[in-house]
Amino acid sequence: MELVDDFMFGGKRKDIIKFLGGGLLIDTGPLYLLIVGRYDKINRAKLLDHMSYSLEDFYVLGDLVSHLNCNKLIITPHIFTEFMSHLWKATHDKKVIPDIINQDNFLDKLTEKEISKDIIQSHEYVTKLEIGDLSLYIARENYEINAILSDDARFSNFFVKDNKTLLINFSKFKKFSNTSPQEWN
Repeated sequence: MELVDDFMFGGKRKDIIKFLGGGLLIDTGPLYLLIVGRYDKINRAKLLDHMSYSLEDFYVLGDLVSHLNCNKLIITPHIFTEFMSHLWKATHDKKVIPDIINQDNFLDKLTEKEISKDIIQSHEYVTKLEIGDLSLYIARENYEINAILSDDARFSNFFVKDNKTLLINFSKFKKFSNTSPQEWN
């Protein structure tokens, strides 16, 4: 793939498909963008503004996820909690929250991986990563999931020299939004 080096860390060309076999872990920002973007597209609510996203970002991320053709999108309860916290802060009319989170049964299509508090408490990075990022890191280790979609540069730095993990940093990737998915091959 032509753009692999540009949107992943480590500067090493990797075969993306082999990393997606176990699924794709989704961080809070991309999860918010995928769910709230669907709602904003229809209702023009501008809830994406809360996390400095736009509808264009939603389309770019949707194209990326679709093009990756990953059979399983994965979150942790910690990521879902962070997502709900952002949604709560962004939404003035709390009555619309069920409409947002239940649209298209999108959340039902996600796989959720449990991470126990005992594992978090004893993990070597408990003081280096915030809870959502730590849950993704642990899920990657415990469930042999080798691909993560994030929008967090600090979290991405944990994978700079990791040849076993494909980390797609959406902030870096979206600069390619003027190209079509067909051009990514």
